[in-house]
Amino acid sequence: LNQQFIDPTIYPYAVAFNPTGIPTSLNSLVFERAGVLFNLAALYSQLATAEDRSSSDGIKRATSNYQEVEQQFSFASHSDIMLLAAGTLSYLRSAVLPKLTVVHDEDIPLDLTDGFCAGLELLMLAQAQECSWQLAKISKSSARHSF
Repeated sequence: LNQQFIDPTIYPYAVAFNPTGIPTSLNSLVFERAGVLFNLAALYSQLATAEDRSSSDGIKRATSNYQEVEQQFSFASHSDIMLLAAGTLSYLRSAVLPKLTVVHDEDIPLDLTDGFCAGLELLMLAQAQECSWQLAKISKSSARHSF
């Protein structure tokens, strides 16, 4: 949408890592988009965490929620694979947060800052790596017992 569009709607955002629980509200469509993308990344992370990792199928499903899916959020031609949780955070950092303008920097919630999203993105990548390690360990263990 055009950034010149003046939006009279106030968008509340419940900050995920705020101990007071007081929502932040701004009248910015970019702010709303950032909040939706952050919550989408959180959803993918929760779906991956809910998978049963005691079986190889559960680990594969968890990994796909952390990791592999066809490119959804970026039109860049450099990659045809986009990460789900990590990819959503990467898109949030590269395409949405730079467009988020506020009067005072303290109006931006901590979990919508570039550094915080970068840390969460790396955490999601680490979780996907752990799933790969667990899958390799299960595969090695089952190969040993098949003889």
